[in-house]
Formats: sequence, structure tokens, C-alpha cells
Amino acid sequence: PIPAGITLRGQSRVLIPEPDISSEQGLSELRAQIKRLQDGAKMTHPSPIFGRLDQDQWMGLHLRHAALHLSFLDPGEA
Repeated sequence: PIPAGITLRGQSRVLIPEPDISSEQGLSELRAQIKRLQDGAKMTHPSPIFGRLDQDQWMGLHLRHAALHLSFLDPGEA
């Protein structure tokens, strides 16, 4: 599992969303990224935290990460 509360440093700080992003905006972004993956998107840059990953590692990491974030939502919001 991915632990909650990782402190992003350096280049990784670009991954921190703006504090006023609504759940609706976040879900819209998530849906857009899911569509991107369904259309065959591949990892093109090393992870700022984990470095170069193969496609299966990249997909697994992002699925676990999405599940972590979705676990914070009220079921009525999704």
C-alpha cells in the first residue's frame, strides 16, 4: 500500500493540487486521465518519487494512488 502523508519535495511539488479544487473538478480530472489510459497512454517520464518504472509498475502505482484518494471521498460524491 501507499502510505498517506508523503511530503513532496523539489520537482515533486508540482504534483500538489491547488487547495480550492472541488471534488467535482477532481473527479473530472480523474475521468480525463482514465480516458487517456484507455486510449493507450504510456509513461513517458520517470516518476519524481520512484524513478523509471515499467508500464505494469506505473499502472499499478497509479491505480493504488487513485484508490487511496478515492477512499477519502464521501460515497455520495463519486
